[in-house]
Amino acid sequence: MLRKIIHTIFSKGIISIINFLVVLITARYLGADGRGQISILFLNVTVILLFNDIIGGSALVYIIPKKNPYSLLLPSLFVGLFTGFLFPLLFHLYFHFQTEELIYFIMLALLSNLSSISNVFLNGFQKIKQNNMASIFQSITIIGSLALQFFVLHSYSVFSFYSSLGLGYLVNFLISTFYLKG
Repeated sequence: MLRKIIHTIFSKGIISIINFLVVLITARYLGADGRGQISILFLNVTVILLFNDIIGGSALVYIIPKKNPYSLLLPSLFVGLFTGFLFPLLFHLYFHFQTEELIYFIMLALLSNLSSISNVFLNGFQKIKQNNMASIFQSITIIGSLALQFFVLHSYSVFSFYSSLGLGYLVNFLISTFYLKG
């Protein structure tokens, strides 16, 4: 048990350092306006994730060992897909996103919801180490993709960050799904 706690603290420390570097890089190359756009979109994705967590959230960690976990998976995925697709469209009615922003918003909301659900199921199956690894690889993917886009491709836009974030969520989802199958 102590080993799991130490591993989790170490993992969260690495993730925090990488995420701080992402903030520094985006602030340097996108400026205050770019960071503001990122913050607004990220806030909207987080609000959607809160609604997703009503059904597919951390309460499942407690329920999964006691019930048939696969009977909980379908409702969780349905809510994740429903909120990830419908809520950005509802937000669009109020905020009037550009088409490209709306597409990224839907993609990020869906991927965020799906990776969150798979991470909750990993925790429910007591696969803490695998969950930590998926989260570390998510952060590494985000900063790696962002570095590639900024420093190699010289693509300095918020959409570069959005695609890096989406790729990070996708990597997290794929890794955690792989560990769930194993």
